[in-house]
Amino acid sequence: MSGELAGTPGITLVGPKGTVETKEGLIIAQRHIHMSPADALKFGVHDGETVKIETEGIRGGIFNNVAIRVTETSALECHLDTEEANAMGLSGSSKVTIVK
Repeated sequence: MSGELAGTPGITLVGPKGTVETKEGLIIAQRHIHMSPADALKFGVHDGETVKIETEGIRGGIFNNVAIRVTETSALECHLDTEEANAMGLSGSSKVTIVK
């Protein structure tokens, strides 16, 4: 889960302005949807719940194990791994359906 970094491996980043090394923090974040409490009420979900999301279209399908992250400051947004999104033809403007 993003933000849960304890016990994760570190990484060294090398770029044109130098090098940064971390002791921990290298993760592949779990699929998740950020939303406000009002959105959570609208969709009938709660913080920490795990749902599925479905998308239609020629490459449509279902992603399992999508975490719900509810905070007062969140805007409705789904975060997927780039390769997963590409495999189903999703972009920043795509729509998905939450399946409980």
